[in-house]
Amino acid sequence: MYHLGVIKALFQQGVLPRIFSGSSAGSLIASLVCTRTDEELPSMFDLTNISLDAIERRGEGTARRRVTRLLKTGYLFDIKVLQECVRENAGDVTFLV
Repeated sequence: MYHLGVIKALFQQGVLPRIFSGSSAGSLIASLVCTRTDEELPSMFDLTNISLDAIERRGEGTARRRVTRLLKTGYLFDIKVLQECVRENAGDVTFLV
C-alpha cells in the first residue's frame, strides 16, 4: 500500500505522470490508477474502497499449500486469487473502444 501513498502525494501536488509502468505490486497499483479518472482517484486513496478479500482469505494460503503449488506449477501463489483481487478492484476493463 506504500505505492498508493506515492500516487496520492503526486496527485495532490498535481504532478501525477500520464504514463505508468510497474512490476509486481507496482503493476497492480498502476492498473488501479490508470482505470480511474481524475475525479475518481481521491476515493481510491481511502483504503476502505479497495478490496483485499481475495488475498486476505484465511486457510487458503498455508505455507505447505504454497510450497506444494510451487513444486507442481512453478508458482508460489494462486494466480486465480490474484486475478479475483484485480477484477474486484479494477473491474472488467479492456482496451476496446
